[in-house]
Amino acid sequence: MKICASIVEDSTEKVLASMNRAAGWADLLEIRLDHLEKPDLAALLTDPPRPVIVTNRLESEGGKFRGTESDRLAILEKALQFKPAMMDLELSAGERVIGEFTRKKDGTRLIISFHDFKGTPDLSVLEDLLKRIKDARGDLAKIVTRVGTAEDLLRLKSLLDKAAAIEQPLAAFGMGRLGRFSRVLAPIWGSVLSYAAIGAGKEAVPGQMTGFEMRRLFKKSENLVEIHGQAKLFGVLGSPVGHSLSPVIHNSAFKHLDLDCFYVPVDIDEADLAADCVRALDFQGLSVTRPHKVAIMAGLDEIEAPAEALGAVNTVTRRDGKYIGSNTDWLGLIRALEEQTTLQGKSVLLAGAGGAARAAVYGLVKAGADVTVTNRTPEKGRKLSSEFSVGFCPQEELKSADAEILINATPLGMASMTDLTPFPAELLKSNLIVMDMVYTPSETRLLREARRAGCQVVGGLSMLLNQAAFQFQAWTALPAPLDVMRAAAERALEEENDIS
Repeated sequence: MKICASIVEDSTEKVLASMNRAAGWADLLEIRLDHLEKPDLAALLTDPPRPVIVTNRLESEGGKFRGTESDRLAILEKALQFKPAMMDLELSAGERVIGEFTRKKDGTRLIISFHDFKGTPDLSVLEDLLKRIKDARGDLAKIVTRVGTAEDLLRLKSLLDKAAAIEQPLAAFGMGRLGRFSRVLAPIWGSVLSYAAIGAGKEAVPGQMTGFEMRRLFKKSENLVEIHGQAKLFGVLGSPVGHSLSPVIHNSAFKHLDLDCFYVPVDIDEADLAADCVRALDFQGLSVTRPHKVAIMAGLDEIEAPAEALGAVNTVTRRDGKYIGSNTDWLGLIRALEEQTTLQGKSVLLAGAGGAARAAVYGLVKAGADVTVTNRTPEKGRKLSSEFSVGFCPQEELKSADAEILINATPLGMASMTDLTPFPAELLKSNLIVMDMVYTPSETRLLREARRAGCQVVGGLSMLLNQAAFQFQAWTALPAPLDVMRAAAERALEEENDIS
């Protein structure tokens, strides 16, 4: 499988700049001429930084070209003179046109493509399309359909199996509700190309993943030699999950232990649809994140007691044909803290009242800690503290609070809130242990100020890794190689920082 950067810009200058940026991660560059009013073919196709696919798609085929068909084909013929690596020509162009381009291509490989923007046809129809492309002597077939059900995904898988059987190179994946999910499965199933956007907001079609997301999952194309359609599938269910570290963490563990398993983002908005897909594709395990930790419970066969008590599942394990929900968030937090100190009898002040805070309070109480909750919305904080029979501290009294451990279980410190912290700097004393459940950035404002005050700090990555280790053990019955997982996560975060 090769990853192709789809470049959709409105000027030659912007395309050239994007080509150079994408060359760092892409195997191929697709130049969408239909997005350019006056493309400078010589500038674009002479000595490109990566092999180029030339595409000039009509509006009816999902493109933006508004001229006549003869004008569109004339531009492609001019592009052919520069001998690009590949050219994409729609099956709808007709047998005569395809035949002419086949005779003139002179070293350029011809992609013959078909798009169905309404749905995924029956397998017999898809196989007929594949045969027509093969009969037209397409060097590579490309079939893209709208996928909205688990059955649609299975049809694409069967089509890729058929293509392999008749030795027709095929790129196949979906658009629509399951588009992003299909794009991580297709390479495993044998799709020879995967298209990725150069960045968020630059998608050529809805559902396209970014190059960063694809390379995080498929670090090198040759990695796919070790992955095949028979590998046991695992994944992280949520939306969005493209930047999740979980694939990096778990795939590093699978590879280290030489397990025939692969872990992918399951980026699906609807929990019931996700449950259908997981069952249809025989997933062996899932990590579950926002917004599905509660909704996924309705689609499971059994729920373990801690997850029932928390009202949230973050782990799904297939066992004896059943899908069983559990929760390792609280276990991850406790282990991360117990690597630094004992918790029995320790006084803990925890900020937050959401799902993360709930899991933390549950675990801390079980570990014997003396817990106090604080929250910006007092009603929510008091409700949580009442449910677990722990203390509550209003925000205005924080400066006089007395605790041995401080924990941030709020989103403060991440993304657009990097300059915010739940605890005033005056509260940070050198004898404290300070934990932030936020793991990106790796050093939040809270941890930075705590370190400066001489506190012992625990980053969110430690909790993430430990809860992942419990998941790994639940799925495989093997001890998790935590050092390997940590090293992989730290490398991924460094690479993310380099890109940003």
